Amino acid sequence: RMSTVKQLRFVGGFARAATIPAADYMGASPDPVMEFADKIAGHMNDDHQEATKIIIKSEMGLDCETALIKSVDRLGMSVFVTVKQEDGTVSTPFKLRVSFPEEAPDRVAVRNMLKRMTNEAAAAVSAEAKAAEAAPEATPEAAAGTN
Repeated sequence: RMSTVKQLRFVGGFARAATIPAADYMGASPDPVMEFADKIAGHMNDDHQEATKIIIKSEMGLDCETALIKSVDRLGMSVFVTVKQEDGTVSTPFKLRVSFPEEAPDRVAVRNMLKRMTNEAAAAVSAEAKAAEAAPEATPEAAAGTN
């Protein structure tokens, strides 16, 4: 068991590296959500992928073709998505980070957070759609003020 740390270098991928002070590392604790994060991601991907898509639509304005949660922690989730391009093709998958509005420190809190985010996102997307339907169609006459 390691009991003395002099320095820690974190390398998390391209352009993601940092030095962690020994005291910070020794005082840290594991994320409490990690114990069941895979089960949450699996359940959401299997049964609620549309909910994940609507959260991303509301939070980031992206219409996803696919949205697969890859990891969940107390602060949010990492999601691999594809989106339809203007030319009709689908993008290669890329990763997004969706932050929770507040920390969700346990399984129940994560479930409630995802329900809340889904409900709020669905309401926002629905309101946007209704506003778009109610808006007058842009025509050259309307723009010129001659209709």
